[in-house]
Amino acid sequence: MTSILQEIMQGANRLEKTIKNLIECSKLDQNLVEIQKSKTNLKDTIIKCIKDFENFAHIRNQSIKVELHDNLSVYCDNKRINEAFSNLFMNAIKFTPPDGFIRVYSQKTKEDVIISIQDSGIGFTKKEQERIFKKFGKIERYGKGFDLDIEGSGLGLYMAKRIIELHDGKIWLESKGRNKGSTFNFSLPIHPE
Repeated sequence: MTSILQEIMQGANRLEKTIKNLIECSKLDQNLVEIQKSKTNLKDTIIKCIKDFENFAHIRNQSIKVELHDNLSVYCDNKRINEAFSNLFMNAIKFTPPDGFIRVYSQKTKEDVIISIQDSGIGFTKKEQERIFKKFGKIERYGKGFDLDIEGSGLGLYMAKRIIELHDGKIWLESKGRNKGSTFNFSLPIHPE
């Protein structure tokens, strides 16, 4: 009886999260999300986010390597960028099998800061790459080690994309196909628009 109640509670929690994400997507679509930009060191935001989620990676015996410049100052809404990065980072954990790796690194140009999240996960076919940033663009996980219950709604990457776009940034995926890992990248302008 206890396990049935636990399953009901887990289902209710997933449903609540999906409803909240749908409401947030609707606000993002209609540009009703208020973006409050201030000068932020992206490194601090990313390190905090990684610490919040690294337990999930450790459960799967995944290694995390962080290579960030010390000064990654951009003008952004710290809370919203944290949401976008969280979605990308959790995606890497979900799609990387046990004993895999996740690498978070930065690049700087005169105009932008680029954050990359590389993983040794299942990768994406060209067809999957075309829909990955669309609403409900969910990709099925398969193979050994994907029985861990970290389900998604297919909204996280879409929301990350919209948040980055609202910051005048860009987001893109690089993957050479199935079983070849992937790298999610996003750029944010250094100077306020």
